[in-house]
This record gives sequence, C-alpha cells and structure tokens, in this order.
Amino acid sequence: MGSFYRLLLLALFCLSLYPNVSSEGKCSSTASYHSADEDVLEQSSLSFEAMMDKNGEWQTMVTNNLDPSISTNNSNIDVKRTVVERDGKKVLVVTMSLKGNLNERSLPPLKFHSEGAKNVEVFNGGKSAKRIRGTTNKGYGGVLTSRSIRDNELFQVKVDKLLRRYITSIGIGISRKSPHNVDYNEWMTCGTIMLYNNQLYENGSAIKKLKVPNLRFLKVGDQVGVMKKSNGNLHFFVNGQDHGVALSNITYRVHGVLDLYGNAVEASLA
Repeated sequence: MGSFYRLLLLALFCLSLYPNVSSEGKCSSTASYHSADEDVLEQSSLSFEAMMDKNGEWQTMVTNNLDPSISTNNSNIDVKRTVVERDGKKVLVVTMSLKGNLNERSLPPLKFHSEGAKNVEVFNGGKSAKRIRGTTNKGYGGVLTSRSIRDNELFQVKVDKLLRRYITSIGIGISRKSPHNVDYNEWMTCGTIMLYNNQLYENGSAIKKLKVPNLRFLKVGDQVGVMKKSNGNLHFFVNGQDHGVALSNITYRVHGVLDLYGNAVEASLA
C-alpha cells in the first residue's frame, strides 16, 4: 500500500480585520485571513486525504465542512497536487481553491443567535428574545443575529413587552463582531453602531441625533429596524418608514444587534 497522507486544514475566512479592545479601551485590529472577494466564511473547514495509487498517481478526496449559514451555490473545490524534492526528500504540495460565486447563497432565515448577553434569553426557535430579569435589571440584554445581514436586507424587530420605568428603551443596530467572537461585557466599545432613543452611538460614544421617532416612546406592537444598503449607507426604520441615511461608508460585513435595554423587556423578529 502506498504512502498515506491525511491533513486537516482549518480555514477562517474573514471579511475584514475584526477589531479588539486594547488596554486603553480603543479599537485595535487583529490580523485574519480573508477571501479575495472580501466575503466571510466563518467557522468553516476543509479536510482532505491524499493517497498515492499503485501507478504512482495522487488521488485526493476533499470534504467541505462549510457552516450551513454560509453555504454556497455554484461552487467547487479545485485541488492541484505537485511532488517536489526538498533536501533529498519528496514533498507533496497540495493547492486548493474554492471557485464559484460566493454571493449566490442559500441563506437560512434571519434569527437571533442562541447565546446572548447574560441577562437575555432567546426562544421561539431564535425568533424572540427577552430579558431574564426584566423588571429588576435593565442591562445586559444584547444579542446578535445568528448570521450576518446581507446588503439591503432589513433586520427588524417588534416590541412585545415594555416597562414604563426608565428614560431609555430598546436599542437596535449593527456590529462588526460575530456571535463567535463577541464579548458581551465590552460589545458596545468597539465595532458597534446603535440607535437608542433618537441618539446614534458608535463604539459606545454618542455621535449625533437622528431625525427619527424617539424609540423611548415606542409601544407594544411597534417595529424598529436597520438596513445596510449596498452603497454602504446605514438606514433606520420605525414602523416601516425609512428615515434616510444615518451613517455612510459601512463597507464591512455586519451582524444585526438587538439590545433589550431600559424599558424594553421582550421583542421578536418582524
């Protein structure tokens, strides 16, 4: 039986340099691998087995273990094998490339990720979220979507339960973080853009007031949403009405964020 090689390649493809929080509390960047078209394949792996047959030819079997949330259509894996001599030894060099249109995807429905901050519970098959200690703790109610939101896709929630106790209520926005690398203790400090009341926040700091209805006065049944346009503009929606460009130059991949803060106790995807 010929020589047998088994290799496992764990490949993380990242849209951009995911930001971290440095010791000074400012954004810093961590290097990561990304695909040529700047699209992300998270938590994905390729495994392959290469075996030399009796004729001296290499036969390779590749298993594609891409996350189903980013499964691609019209794609294939091209494998090339080359045997070279190095230091008097024969070395097998395997080059793999994923070909096809990575933007043509079979995306699952938008849902909340099953794990959010410590005071939030996701239920109803990922369609709803609520604060665990809704009446006694107004914070730690953040949760991201389970997958990224695509360009021109509306991430919208409906208010299901409210208090009338605080001066702030539901928050909605986007984050460069994913559920796999977010730290909910610091999630507002880097890579997050949020709308609370009628104030826009970036990385935890208020940057401007928007001409939108104050979210503090939303009622049960009202809806609020956010959309990243294909031109990089960020829009917020209240009860279906688009309130124009809130921010521009959002060129990176984002997840939707819901913050059940203050008076907001429970919400569901709309």
